Amino acid sequence: MLVTRCVNLEYARSYSSLYPSWNGLAADQLVPKHANAIPRRSGFLLSRQVDGIFQGLRSKKVAIAVQTWQTRLRCTHAAFNQNSVLDALSGRDLQKQCSSEDAKELLESVGFVPFVEVPALRIPREFTGEIMSRLRGHLLQRPRVQTVARVAGDDSDLEGATRLLLLREEYARGAEEDLPDAVAQVLSAERFKSKHGAALPAIQLLTHRLSMDYSKLQAEEVLRAILPEGITVPTGYEEVGHIIHLNLREAALPYRFIIARVLLDKHQPRISTVVNKVGKTGGEFRVFEMELLAGESKLEAKVVENSLTFHLDFSQVYFNSRLSNERKELMKQFKRSHVVCDATCGVGPIAVAAAQRCRRVLANDLNPKAVEYLEKNVLCNNVADKVVVANMDGRDFIQQCVGAGAKGSSLPHHIVLNLPELSVELLLPAVRGAFCPCLWHRRSMPLVHLYTFSRHEDPEREVRERVAAALEVPEEWLEDFDTRRVRLSAPGKYYMRASFRIPEAVAFQSNMK
Repeated sequence: MLVTRCVNLEYARSYSSLYPSWNGLAADQLVPKHANAIPRRSGFLLSRQVDGIFQGLRSKKVAIAVQTWQTRLRCTHAAFNQNSVLDALSGRDLQKQCSSEDAKELLESVGFVPFVEVPALRIPREFTGEIMSRLRGHLLQRPRVQTVARVAGDDSDLEGATRLLLLREEYARGAEEDLPDAVAQVLSAERFKSKHGAALPAIQLLTHRLSMDYSKLQAEEVLRAILPEGITVPTGYEEVGHIIHLNLREAALPYRFIIARVLLDKHQPRISTVVNKVGKTGGEFRVFEMELLAGESKLEAKVVENSLTFHLDFSQVYFNSRLSNERKELMKQFKRSHVVCDATCGVGPIAVAAAQRCRRVLANDLNPKAVEYLEKNVLCNNVADKVVVANMDGRDFIQQCVGAGAKGSSLPHHIVLNLPELSVELLLPAVRGAFCPCLWHRRSMPLVHLYTFSRHEDPEREVRERVAAALEVPEEWLEDFDTRRVRLSAPGKYYMRASFRIPEAVAFQSNMK
């Protein structure tokens, strides 16, 4: 860690109210009073001394204090504490949508005076462009913050003047020898020469303090400042086109409008609507109620995923953008000659992607609105000639695709069942005895890719047992059975994919146990 100027006694004292005792050491003992006066390069010794103090402290509270002390965003106002936050919040009507000005005023009213300290190179002004090109990818990346800063007292445009080139914030968390090679090479370069041959000042590594107002702060930084202690700042929200979809915990609901306003302000113009999920996903079409918290009440979105474009109405169909990587992984199972049956396709994120890769896709959904958008999406992605669209019960669709009425050229190699709450117990039993022996003679049984939830401590085992029970066969009859933990959708609740080949005994209802 690089401490030096970012070691601030007043800052350390301001957190003493949150962590009264750091293993018996007061803030004055942890931070030397002259720390702010130490230049960056000579400050490495001090950094190691302070590191040594912290390494000798083992309590959990001290670990938290160290983490807090090292945070990028610092508060120079010693009076900033939870009382000021609660006082500021108590005087406002939080149960209605608010404006950007409301959020700015709230940040100011809590007594928060933020700044960010970043590593910087002091360089000759004449070589700013050249050095910036050498350090592409290593410069500060913050919205509305310039990468080049003027030096106080040396801000002229005359020969010999210098500028500060601001580096990425994460470089402040390591020692100088840990800097990337590109930065180290610039630092170690011989003195640059002016146009007239005069030697220019050597490049220096410094710490630069950026004063940050509401417009320059990131959403997480603002919310950590204005929300009471114990309220989780939302960071893992879903983005569906121009919509941010929140699923706030109960404790955060009283602050939902201010949270939404900050998120909207910080993600415009890409984001123009913020909604919060109300209740659980369910019903016949797996949709949920939502509350508009900020921005436009426009819920028809355009989503770009893996180079494909999808149109949808987020209030009328189910779509989960967090599954884009899983859908990409699933595509690896399909070959160009394959036919894919997607019995619960929604607006087509799997069906359309499969159509680009496979010979034919049989796509179905029970929700008429989803089918309407599916038809639009196959057209806009130029795969309409490879997708057969249906709007019926998924069980009937499966039986239609593999039964006597199916065409031999359209028999599926893969069946996708993506209705997590009902895939195993409702949809999967539809394959029992549904296959027409004359059509499937000497053909391999299709692979099923089934999605479901599991809260079991051994989810792989539990899913296998449920699949065997749904098919009414012993577990050993399930060939090529493979499971994948896709994601943790809630604490202790896994979203799982199970892939397996349908046993012939199940398909033709012969020799059933």
